[in-house]
Amino acid sequence: MSFETIQLEMRGAVCLLTLNRPERLNALTVAVGKEFQSAIGEARERGARAINDYGGQLELERKAQIESGQTKDFVEGVAAFLEKRPPRFVGG
Repeated sequence: MSFETIQLEMRGAVCLLTLNRPERLNALTVAVGKEFQSAIGEARERGARAINDYGGQLELERKAQIESGQTKDFVEGVAAFLEKRPPRFVGG
């Protein structure tokens, strides 16, 4: 199955799902969510034992923009948000 907003790539038993909406900065919508669910189903059918989602080149560009000229705590706060984990602030 092919998707409009997601790229699905199998690497052995690992499925790599990449958001592919650069014109919308990979914003999530109901349609993207439905495709994501379908892609997970397809990955399971193909025998995936692990699934990794990735924002593609835009994710790398955002991280580079955030890390340029910001305080360590600001960078840590944004990184923690993107990685869905609690921040570890150091006071700088």
